[in-house]
Amino acid sequence: MYNTEKYVGACLESLLAQTFQNFEVIVVDNGSTDNSAAILESYVPKFGGRLKTARIEKNSGSPAPAYNKAVTFSRGKYVFVMDSDDLLVNNALEIFYNSAENFQADVVYTDKGFRFNMTEDKPFPAQEDLQISGWQGQGPFVDKPTLDSENLAERVNLFCTSRMGWTPWEKLVRRDLLIENDITFPLIKSSGDIIWTIELICHAKNFLRIPNPLYIYRSNPNSVTRKKRTPREEIEFWMGINIEGIKFLDDWLSRRKFFQENSQYKFNLLEFFNGIHCNNVIAVLQNLPQHEAYEILKSALTEKFGECGDLLAYLCTSSNLSRLRMLMANQRALELENKLKQIQG
Repeated sequence: MYNTEKYVGACLESLLAQTFQNFEVIVVDNGSTDNSAAILESYVPKFGGRLKTARIEKNSGSPAPAYNKAVTFSRGKYVFVMDSDDLLVNNALEIFYNSAENFQADVVYTDKGFRFNMTEDKPFPAQEDLQISGWQGQGPFVDKPTLDSENLAERVNLFCTSRMGWTPWEKLVRRDLLIENDITFPLIKSSGDIIWTIELICHAKNFLRIPNPLYIYRSNPNSVTRKKRTPREEIEFWMGINIEGIKFLDDWLSRRKFFQENSQYKFNLLEFFNGIHCNNVIAVLQNLPQHEAYEILKSALTEKFGECGDLLAYLCTSSNLSRLRMLMANQRALELENKLKQIQG
């Protein structure tokens, strides 16, 4: 929970309304400066001793410390992660729990859910506002509970082709799996959930996919990944996450025997992680003059790589310019092809 005084009450109400009630709630206040903590305390009696709270005094800009702290406090057989501005449908925990028990699953995940884009005028969704969509995956979606392959190569391919989402709040996870394998969220500002999911893929035996949309994700324009930034801030934000994340992921994968012997799958995961963040950087770069893009990249990369920063900035800018020229050439070729078809017609 971080500065969600407008939303945390509704989140907790959705937990009180669950058809399955044999669970505890652990809320870690990640350094909130608004009225969130007071609202949270008002709900403690409503949970009859099942609501526990903790606080991190200073927000680091990452949800990872709060997620990790909550897991260490947990006692249940399974762990489910929520953000304090989101909601659960009423039978979500019942379906997650029964699915895990019936299939003896280490991880249960949904391949789709509900999305709602919040605005200041409309922070809460009406029924007609809820749209079902895949989390990150593009389908095909399952129509019944389905165990994923235990073959790690097949799981990596599934993940890298966006047929498995990486968000933590689509998954119920056996707690012992997290503790025994020291699976935690890395301390980077964003995208730690991608690395966390990769660790689950590598360690879980039974990975169960279910068809039910159970989680209501309220897209908050003030979240760390969506708040407005200048072009320089946006590039520095995503470049920093990419550099830190790839370094962490490469180190983690390099210590696993499977990836030592099958380096192509290690590369596929690194390419997947890099592609997500490069796309965010490119979206900013393509709207800037190339000389300005170069200066911003140079500033960001010199801080990380010292005297090599200017060379890396030039290579990145040059690659982006080549990409833009290719896109323009393809667009021009398509226009000419359409004109030729009209003439021939």
